[in-house]
Amino acid sequence: MDNHLTALAHAATVAARLLQDHPDLPRVVGINLRPLLVSDDVEVEIALQLSPDSDLTGVATAVTNWARTLDCTVSFSVADTFTQIAAQTRIDGHAMQVWNHLTPADTATVFTGLGLPAPTRGTHVEISPSALLRTITTTPAAVA
Repeated sequence: MDNHLTALAHAATVAARLLQDHPDLPRVVGINLRPLLVSDDVEVEIALQLSPDSDLTGVATAVTNWARTLDCTVSFSVADTFTQIAAQTRIDGHAMQVWNHLTPADTATVFTGLGLPAPTRGTHVEISPSALLRTITTTPAAVA
């Protein structure tokens, strides 16, 4: 088996093991394995997409639960019409993210609650899971 296929197979095993080990965590609806060329080696990024939720509290809580389990921060990557919110880390040599999307309004609510400037395209912020939970439970627009 060549390096590319070996790396993909290993990443699939890592993702499957993670899901099997944590059946109590928020539901994953999609898995994407994306090969990245790093020097002469192939690295595979593992992206687990969470089930869409209708409100900020649901999305933030789901990502926060994964971030706590993975012992990592929560990141926000702002695009034009959405923000990707993700728990990002490395597991067994693979970049790993468990992600969902926030609306621009929900992103503004979180940034305001954190005392950050208004989000603009290209903004990337990382915070602790506890800071995110504190923000969504104390910001009036988030708990409304």
